[in-house]
This record gives sequence, C-alpha cells and structure tokens, in this order.
Amino acid sequence: MYRSALVTLNDPVYVEAAQALARRIVREAKDSTADKARHGLQLCLVRPPEKRQVVAVSRLYESELAHYRKHLDEAKQIATEPLGALPEGMKADELAAWTIVANVLLNLDGVLTRN
Repeated sequence: MYRSALVTLNDPVYVEAAQALARRIVREAKDSTADKARHGLQLCLVRPPEKRQVVAVSRLYESELAHYRKHLDEAKQIATEPLGALPEGMKADELAAWTIVANVLLNLDGVLTRN
C-alpha cells in the first residue's frame, strides 16, 4: 500500500487530477478553509468527514499556503502545470496549496483501497 501511494503522489496523472480537484474545491466550496477542507474530503471519501480530518486538512492547507506565499513562481507552476492557466479569479498561492491538499486526499487509504 505504501509503495503505491508513493508512486501516485508524483504520477503526472495524479498531479493533474489533484489540480482539477483543487480547482473544484475552490470553485464549489464556501469561503472558509474549513468549508473547503470539508468539501474536498466529502468529494474524495464519499461520506461526511470527521472533525479531526477537517482540522488536519485545514492545517495542511494553511502550512502550504504560507510556503507558497513566499514562493510565488513555484506556486504558479504547481497550480498550472500540466493542467493549464489559472482560472479567472483564482490565486496561484491558494490554488497551489489546495493542489497539494488534493494530492494528499487522492492518496488517502479510503480513496486508493478497494473493498
């Protein structure tokens, strides 16, 4: 299981899927970080997320956002390559942070494991 998660974290298809999921989270969820985290978890797990999961995802987002605010060139690359230009009204630093979060969400056991 761990090996497959390591492969998917950097797989180009997963990166593109993470970018698309990040854009969907930003576009569809309400303004708060917690609302976006909850929405992303719900989309991936197809069930209401637990409060601790929302808190963990929100913290990850805030940490990544702080990083990308200091590294805007890197943020633009993470947010746009390979999927394409930033959608109107979306900021590179925020979208890059949500892309990292989305990549983690797509690699959760609940997403990768088939039962």
